[in-house]
Order: sequence, then C-alpha cells, then structure tokens
Amino acid sequence: LNPAEFRTQIEALSPDGIISTDAEFSERAARLFPDLLVQPDMTTREREPEHFWSLHDLRAMIFSSGTGGQPKIVPLSTSQLLFGALGSALRLDHHHSDCWLCCLPLHHIGGLSILYRCVWYGIPVLLHPDFSPARVCSDLDSGKISHISLVPTMLQRLLEHRVRNIPEGGDGSFPRRLRVVLLGGASASIPLLNEAQ
Repeated sequence: LNPAEFRTQIEALSPDGIISTDAEFSERAARLFPDLLVQPDMTTREREPEHFWSLHDLRAMIFSSGTGGQPKIVPLSTSQLLFGALGSALRLDHHHSDCWLCCLPLHHIGGLSILYRCVWYGIPVLLHPDFSPARVCSDLDSGKISHISLVPTMLQRLLEHRVRNIPEGGDGSFPRRLRVVLLGGASASIPLLNEAQ
C-alpha cells in the first residue's frame, strides 16, 4: 500500500494499537501512527491463560480487494472461520501428517484461512513470505507438502517454471504426497486446468 492507502486502512480499522515484528512495517507505522505502535517485549512474555472463543466473537477483520471501488472492511467471526475450516476438512480429507504450503498473502482470506485451518487441524504450515515459483517447486519436491493454495496466475507461473526446470530423471510431475492444489481467487481456464492435470 502507498502511504495514503495505508493511512486510510488503519484509520478505518481504528485500532487500539499496532503490533508488528516486521521492521519495515514498524517503520512505516511509526512514521504515520507513532502513538499506536506497540513494541512487544518478547523476552518477558508470559503464557496467556486459555480463552474460550465464542462462535460469535469477532476474530479478524480484513479488507476486500476493492474491485468494486474502495476496499471495505470485512469482519470475520469465529464461526465463519471455523465452519470454513470444517468444510475444507470434509471436502479435502485432512490427515494429521498433512502439511500446507502457504504462499498467499496473509492479509487476504485465502492466506489467513490456511493459518486457521492448520491451527484447528493441528498440522504444520510452511509459510513463504512471497511467491517464488522456484522456492515453491523446491518445497513441493521435498515430499513434505500435501496441500497448497494458489490463484490461477500463480499456478500458471509454477507450471511454466516446472516445464523449464524438470528435475533430472523426472517427468515433471510433483511427488504423490501433494494431494491438493486449492485454486481460487479467479476463474481458471480449461487449458490451465488440463496442463496442471
């Protein structure tokens, strides 16, 4: 976000404070909202007591993409995130040995949902700070990843990279451990789906 968009979104959220462990984000926040930036002391942090999450509690607020104008705040309750995770588990057949690769931004529902699913399923998530086809292919080839979420453009770039960099002695396919490629965010063309298959 440029400074004006950043300011608009923070003001729309009206937070009590901003906590960040990312130096670049903290620097931006400190310039625009010096009174809101909270520097957590991670060395003396005590374990939080267990907290019951009511299904109606507000759990997160994200911004829409803004394709229809200005981005709007979308409040998400525990039930919306939980039932989304349960629906995913029913459709995708999760196992305790699964591992989800997340290379989607966490400020969008696609990336954020992966974190909630993995916490509720009790499975690991491999977080990438951004999308790199080479890094994603390498992690998929490790045989540890069972699930990945992508948008069609990312899938296209991944397949293009794969065609140019087929592992020695391989046919270009990924390990069988990769059971699910969850594709969303936009329509996928039939040629792209055929190529992926």
